[in-house]
Amino acid sequence: SKVKRVAYPATRDVDTPPPSPASLGMLRAVQKAMKKRPGAPTTTKADAAGFGRLGVLAVGIISSAITATVMLTVMQAPATATSAAACHLDEKIYNGGDPAKNAGTCVCGRDGYCLCTPSLCIDAIIEIVGMEKPSIILVVRKVPPVGVYAIPGGFVEIGETVETAVSREVLEETSIALNAESDCKLWRIESEPSRDPRRHSVSAVYRCVVSAEFVGELKGGDDAKEAKIVSVSDIKDLPYGFDHSAILQNYVKEFHPGIYSGA
Repeated sequence: SKVKRVAYPATRDVDTPPPSPASLGMLRAVQKAMKKRPGAPTTTKADAAGFGRLGVLAVGIISSAITATVMLTVMQAPATATSAAACHLDEKIYNGGDPAKNAGTCVCGRDGYCLCTPSLCIDAIIEIVGMEKPSIILVVRKVPPVGVYAIPGGFVEIGETVETAVSREVLEETSIALNAESDCKLWRIESEPSRDPRRHSVSAVYRCVVSAEFVGELKGGDDAKEAKIVSVSDIKDLPYGFDHSAILQNYVKEFHPGIYSGA
């Protein structure tokens, strides 16, 4: 993937290291020289004024050197796992994409490696067996794109397997408590970059098969305004969001060939 450099404000949550022992020693020596020691020759007012100006100048030079050393150390310190701001350094390298375009998911890992990658999703085509006609479950969206039909699904959350995400999303959007490990099987991967206008997303599409008795009463939730049982023969001309129309047409061609003209 092409590596891009993206400028961000130089803010970072990194503990400032203390000045080095050598720098502190130099500072203490100047401070000590500025103090009158027992037995030291008496100085005139002019001598004292001149020495004072020299001491102030020396302290200023040493303080500037210490400040520059600390700033250089902070700028060169490695990224830390505990700081989200550690990803926002000037000239930070993001591998795989440009975070300014927000076209996927851009994160910096615990090792400091920053990566832009497509967002991972799941879609679950739930087919109901034992009905008069082959049927599947679709949802009507209540969030953009609003009012169109869609296959139940959503984004995989951190810490989830894709199977866990399938079970969770189906439960949230249809109220069906299926077990993706036993009721579903991975059918295909959809990765066309333009398939979702919101961001570059890759979807693992599962085919789930359940009985009519298992389905029970459907109830839409989360992103779904409602969940419906739709005959496979009726899905062709419905309005869909994303690339779900193409996914379902491929589904019909593979599992129900000839069910409608052109399939």
